[in-house]
Amino acid sequence: MKKKNEKKPWSKLSSALKLKKIQIFIEDYSIKNNFTKQEKHKLFLYLNTQLQRKKLQRIKDVIYDAEKCVIKDIIGLTYNKSNLKFTIKNKDRTSGTLKNLAPKTRKKIKKRKNKDKKSKDKNKDTKDSNVEPKDKSNLK
Repeated sequence: MKKKNEKKPWSKLSSALKLKKIQIFIEDYSIKNNFTKQEKHKLFLYLNTQLQRKKLQRIKDVIYDAEKCVIKDIIGLTYNKSNLKFTIKNKDRTSGTLKNLAPKTRKKIKKRKNKDKKSKDKNKDTKDSNVEPKDKSNLK
């Protein structure tokens, strides 16, 4: 039954299994980069804290081969030789939600024909001419 659990994707594994996979990854990674025992230990502590802080939860964070049950790579993991510290650089993994949305639709305003404007102007003129001026004598 334990082998069935290991064939799950990275996000479905338990934290204990993730720690075991990280330890195996550290051994391979330290051989490739010629790390000392102290650097291996620092890397383990760093990845353990990142796992507890839920920085290594998603499939996008860790490249994991579910068939072989091995971590291939941790995205953004770098080692700063001057500070002697490991960091996971957060490269723009997500492209923002606004880019994925459909563009705003604008309401189309129909242009009125010139004939409609002229007929309205004529109606205004006729209304103004029908109004009679008031007697100014009543105002005094």
